[in-house]
Amino acid sequence: MTYLALMTAVALYHLWGPGGPLHDDGWYRAWERGVNGLGFMSWVSLALAVAVPVLFAAWLLAQIDSVLFGLFWIAAAVLLLLYGFGWFDYHAAVERYVDHCERGDMEGAWLASRDALDLASTETQPETPAEMHESVWGKLLFEGYQRWFPVVFWFLLLGPAGALGYRLIALAAAGELRDSAVKLRFLADFLPARALALTFALTGDFVRCRQDLQASLASPELPADDVLSRVARGAMGVTDSEASSAPAWETREASALLKRSAATWLVFISLAAIFS
Repeated sequence: MTYLALMTAVALYHLWGPGGPLHDDGWYRAWERGVNGLGFMSWVSLALAVAVPVLFAAWLLAQIDSVLFGLFWIAAAVLLLLYGFGWFDYHAAVERYVDHCERGDMEGAWLASRDALDLASTETQPETPAEMHESVWGKLLFEGYQRWFPVVFWFLLLGPAGALGYRLIALAAAGELRDSAVKLRFLADFLPARALALTFALTGDFVRCRQDLQASLASPELPADDVLSRVARGAMGVTDSEASSAPAWETREASALLKRSAATWLVFISLAAIFS
């Protein structure tokens, strides 16, 4: 049932894309405000804001596990996965950014991506075209990662409730509880980001990225975005100087690397389901 739910959710997400009623976080923001208003310590509020919906989802899934031969469980798992998948229109953002880059308008590329990627909130604003590209490229790569890979990772490890948990942690890290949720988000990204970095090496230039991969795996303090950007550049076979001179090419290559990695994950999951 797990495999069927995953493949159904992936197919529907590919068909519908992000947005729509399933990607409305209004209920969670109301719940978060209510919990935060109780006056508990921040980590207690965070635990309640995330754990209560996740535990309720896990309880509900257990109750319907055997109803109609598991069809209700599959339907509920698909809905939770679709809710967990990324809400940001990654492909549209990539095309918009690449279009500006190909026309040599790096300032326009930065402005077009700034609000969508929430880059205006960063402490230091880029001044040169190379700095602009570095800021946007790294954020786009992370968005391409977090929209799918960690959700699938935690779904496979902890079930549909795990996929929901990751998305709620991500929402908390961008909401009223962000100060206490950042560390939890770091932990939630720790394993899936490194699993994806390993996939980058397998689907890209392994020789060029081997040292970056080893250094990242040996540095548990590195955040997910740093791990992914370091290994991705090596897997694409480019240096920092080459990347800054060809921002459109590097952005398209990063998108292609993510697609190859997603296909690799699906093939591996399918083989595991066949032979298990």
